[in-house]
Amino acid sequence: MGLDRAYINAPNAPTPIAYSHAVRMGQLLFVSGQLPVDSERRLVAPGDLGAQTRQVLENLTLVLKESGASWEHVAKLTIFVLGMERIAEVREARQAFYDEQGIQPPASTAVGVAGLAIEGALIEIEAYAVLP
Repeated sequence: MGLDRAYINAPNAPTPIAYSHAVRMGQLLFVSGQLPVDSERRLVAPGDLGAQTRQVLENLTLVLKESGASWEHVAKLTIFVLGMERIAEVREARQAFYDEQGIQPPASTAVGVAGLAIEGALIEIEAYAVLP
């Protein structure tokens, strides 16, 4: 008996290179880490962690929507930040986004890292969701 599994790529999100935007297994949705890049994979807002956080959240929104999910289905985020000394900027941008969406913040973990996959990226966020 095979698993109920689907690989999902959102056409308006940055094109993935050698990975899928998300994988749905049953009711669980695993969303790959999103970086602060536009649909052409160009880095946005170099040096501006708040603006980069916002772009990542917008990219996650595109993938969630394509997956048949929304932020209300997100159970957990893992946030990778280039250095932790500016984590307050991430929190501020993230809370403003949640307030606009009218949602409660999901469970989350923040991890300080030495580098990310794209030069100049200050943040990457992955998500786990439970579909209805």
